[in-house]
Amino acid sequence: MKKRYLMAAALLLLTAVLTACPKKTEVTEEIPEKKPAEAVNSKAREMARRNIASALSSGVTSKPEKRSSAPAKKPGSLEPSQITNGMKVRHDRFGLGVVLKVEPVAGDAFITVDFDGMRKNMLAGTAGLKKGD
Repeated sequence: MKKRYLMAAALLLLTAVLTACPKKTEVTEEIPEKKPAEAVNSKAREMARRNIASALSSGVTSKPEKRSSAPAKKPGSLEPSQITNGMKVRHDRFGLGVVLKVEPVAGDAFITVDFDGMRKNMLAGTAGLKKGD
């Protein structure tokens, strides 16, 4: 009995829902056309050009300075040709050390220095080494 009652209630509910829904209607208004992508892109491009030109003319931005390919050398530092094996050297950060190996490389020297048990590999031209005591 309960099953019949539930089925009848469900059928009535379904009928009510179906009759309450509005019927399909035809769309009477037209959908406006979208602008072509080229027109949008050209406007954006033109605005970007104006912004860049404005920034360049304002002096806020400038052309990057050309850097020399030679590394900056610290004043008073040893030249790569002056460094030899067994030489005592001083480094600003690592302190006193002994040069273990020197390998000349394209006008510079690749060196290995022992700073109190800590070995460091560096280029002599940019290391900023000074003569040790």
